[in-house]
Amino acid sequence: MKVFNAMVTADGKSVLAEEVATVYEPETDEEPAHYAQGGLMIPDSAEAVAIRFRIVPAEGESVSYDVPIVVE
Repeated sequence: MKVFNAMVTADGKSVLAEEVATVYEPETDEEPAHYAQGGLMIPDSAEAVAIRFRIVPAEGESVSYDVPIVVE
């Protein structure tokens, strides 16, 4: 499986930061296993954005999820 992320506007219509690959980090004593977010820069003018995760399984169709975040 491969996981990618991009930054999009809160409505999901415009891409603010192009898709980059995430990095799988195995379990440690401090954290569970997870995919570390690729480096995305939030534009200074942004108030609300979404992180778009695209999951590509070894077999089958890829799927995308938009996770809204509030910019402070």
